[in-house]
Amino acid sequence: MIKHIKQLNKILGGMQGISTFDVWQPFLRDAAELHIKPAIGPELYTHLDALITQADYGLDVINTATAAEKELLEFIRPALANYADLYSSQRLGMANSDAGKADPSGQHSTSSPKWKVMSSLELVRDKADDYLEKSLQLLVDKADQFTVYTSSPFFTKFSGMLIHSANRLTEYLPACNGSHTFYQALRHQLIIQQGRCVDILGQEFYNEILVQNKRLLGKQTVTTEYQLVIRKLCKLIASRAMVSALPYLNISEDFRTKTRIGGLEDKSILTDLRRSELKLLESQSAESAMVSLVQYLNTTATASILPLYFSSPNYTAPVSGSTNYISKLDNSDTTSKYAHI
Repeated sequence: MIKHIKQLNKILGGMQGISTFDVWQPFLRDAAELHIKPAIGPELYTHLDALITQADYGLDVINTATAAEKELLEFIRPALANYADLYSSQRLGMANSDAGKADPSGQHSTSSPKWKVMSSLELVRDKADDYLEKSLQLLVDKADQFTVYTSSPFFTKFSGMLIHSANRLTEYLPACNGSHTFYQALRHQLIIQQGRCVDILGQEFYNEILVQNKRLLGKQTVTTEYQLVIRKLCKLIASRAMVSALPYLNISEDFRTKTRIGGLEDKSILTDLRRSELKLLESQSAESAMVSLVQYLNTTATASILPLYFSSPNYTAPVSGSTNYISKLDNSDTTSKYAHI
């Protein structure tokens, strides 16, 4: 999506001295393979790349590009350029040869102090992340205008997800705050935890839930019972995914995902203590959601309401005077950090 050094210079701004496209190509490739393609899929990336010529920036988008594609390119290309800038920052400041690495020094230049380099790297990283976030939001808002994207294997791979977007995740995990980059960081765990729900629902009823969820997305009529089951499932999936992913997420205190930079100290990164607290809270939330789901299914399902669950081996008829398992979440031992079921 960037095919000439003039395009790169105008997107990044502030470029000084001599720069050649051959030198920047490896970093642009890094940015595309490690950030852009994993976010939008290789099919859409290839399609957008074909819309760019080697003309000067501003005149380099072919005439057949749609208004939506041009708008997306205004976000994707700065993301690509800034990720490339991020990867180039250290390499371009060194002389690399068979003899090793060296720091060149010229008569009229000096190395920037560490604080300035770190501040610059953080700014570039945040700018790249923000532009990618805007790109992903546009794909959600105008999905119907990007058929290459919605018909791609990358998109359909995730089309069966109950929590199918950042906005849906925010309903059940408010800390997500609509962040698409955070959602993507959690997406594979969301898939894994959704698959685990087959053991609770039974395969046939699970398949029916996916059908009903697609009806909801298509704004078709879905019974109140199915809607409530889907909401309870989504809460269970979101909490379980958060518990599983939390130890490995590189996120800040406000749940902003952070691109790792060697040597960059990010003082706002989530502390180990806070991670432990959040893991405990979400573990309790997941247990509560599971109990609530199972109790609802067993007390609601009949031959005519949620019939596939009612006829499955997973159904357990409620017994009069049985224990209210949700109450067991309220431990009498106030010193205990865990809920027992």
